[in-house]
Amino acid sequence: MSFKEFPKKAVERALRSHGMKPEGHDRRGVALWGDGKNVVRGPAAARKTVPARSLYSMGETLEGHGIVSRRDFVQRVKDEASGAQARAEKAAVGRTALPEIERPSQTILEPVRRPAASASSKELRHPAVGTVRVSIRNIQPQEAALILKGHEASGAKQRKIKRTQVDLLVHVLQERQWVFNGQSISIGENGALVNGLHRLTACMRAGLPLLTLFVEDVPASGLAFDTSDQGPKRSIADVLGVHGHADRKILSAVVRIIFLYENRDWSWNSVGFSGTRPMSTLDALAIVDKHKMVKESLRYGRGCAIASPSIIAAMHYLCSLRDHELADMFFESLVTGENVQHGEPLQLLRRRLERDRELLKRDRARQLYLITRAWNATRSGESLATIPLPRDRHGSLPSIK
Repeated sequence: MSFKEFPKKAVERALRSHGMKPEGHDRRGVALWGDGKNVVRGPAAARKTVPARSLYSMGETLEGHGIVSRRDFVQRVKDEASGAQARAEKAAVGRTALPEIERPSQTILEPVRRPAASASSKELRHPAVGTVRVSIRNIQPQEAALILKGHEASGAKQRKIKRTQVDLLVHVLQERQWVFNGQSISIGENGALVNGLHRLTACMRAGLPLLTLFVEDVPASGLAFDTSDQGPKRSIADVLGVHGHADRKILSAVVRIIFLYENRDWSWNSVGFSGTRPMSTLDALAIVDKHKMVKESLRYGRGCAIASPSIIAAMHYLCSLRDHELADMFFESLVTGENVQHGEPLQLLRRRLERDRELLKRDRARQLYLITRAWNATRSGESLATIPLPRDRHGSLPSIK
């Protein structure tokens, strides 16, 4: 499918999925969609398709309102369009009369070659499950491809691949952070994959081996897949808490911001937490170990009502690396409202954060931009009449001076 033009219905379904509803049309016949607070110009009434440039404009508006990133919105429309096309093709095949063809008496299918069993694999028997083979395998990318091909040949369905999870695992493999932790990749008796889809996909993409526990011949009743991975996912905040760090939720968000800043990924999309640069658990622990004084900045974020606590704490720490004394005074006044002089950048910043509190609550990139702009002006002695947002919100954020 060419994505120069998008089906109008696919765009409308994507808008509805993000809480938007039609609210009439403007004078040019362009549909107006809103969620009670924000308005987006949707598909034109006279067209059956939406040009790519119009779709990207909708995505930019949604991203500006903090509803969804442009990239995720466009991908949602593509998924909707692809699904509709697939359904139409399937229906067309059902309506088409197929000519009679001579079929052989026996159909011979070429079997999919599964990876050879490891010499160190052991057979374990239990009356409830029968016999399974268990081994520790260093799976190569070619073996991962064979396992995934065998899964497809089995006819079993699998969940949709989450791109962000694969990106994270590729990052872990490339940074040599992969650790054998006992989690298994399991295959059923018929070659169907029980778990390990994202790990095997990342192994292929990274082109690097994957050391893991490998279980074969799991009973193919379907319940193995249905009951796998039912526990809550262990987040970075959980890991920080296990390591004894207080305020683990705020700290994990602060660590994420510092990680992006250190890796020079200081852009509107990345700090908006759209997943442009994955951060692993070991990355987070390394940041906390390297920046031990970051915990002192958390007190500025606690109880902050005009901005995100993690944004305040992270910005205080990053600014304190430039001027510790000024950073203490600046953020103390920003949070409490005390000792704020009329006409100074700090006063403009507080007014802006208080006025647009609900809008900025969901837009971390705007908060970071406004705070960075006011901090830089305060440190350089620049006078500001206002703090406008730039028109282009897809480039880099201003650096902290």
